[in-house]
Amino acid sequence: GLGKQIRREWITKVLGQEKHGILGVQTIRNEVLTGQFLAQASFVALSLVVGAASSTDLPGKLQVLGRSDPIVGGGQIPASPILKLALLVVMLGSVFVNAVQHLRIIRHVSMYMGLRMPGSSQADSASLECKIQCMYERSTSSFWYSMRCMILLFPAVAW
Repeated sequence: GLGKQIRREWITKVLGQEKHGILGVQTIRNEVLTGQFLAQASFVALSLVVGAASSTDLPGKLQVLGRSDPIVGGGQIPASPILKLALLVVMLGSVFVNAVQHLRIIRHVSMYMGLRMPGSSQADSASLECKIQCMYERSTSSFWYSMRCMILLFPAVAW
């Protein structure tokens, strides 16, 4: 799509001209910071959910939670509270794993971008550019999945 095309043009521009090198460094730094924030936030939330689930009187608390919806109020909840906890753990775990995968691949992208050498042959530059594009696409996919899981967490928490 459009994002893939823009990323390819960006990589070509950053690798092709020395004056755009700082753009590459800043963009990758921003990608790393975004991924770190997402991974840390999901890990903290996952720790809180697991900590709350392993509290001393979990069966009693789940029974109280199962009587009525704490957000909407009123009637009986159609799903078991333990199912809700399991769903939150799976979704937060998915956010964390995908964010860490994004960070791992971005780290490789930054190392490959550092391999660009002035005066290298056209074939070497094209090969390096292709490798960076493929890795950046994989990184983007991981980030996309982690963001989608994060977005789905809001209705999951409210459910």
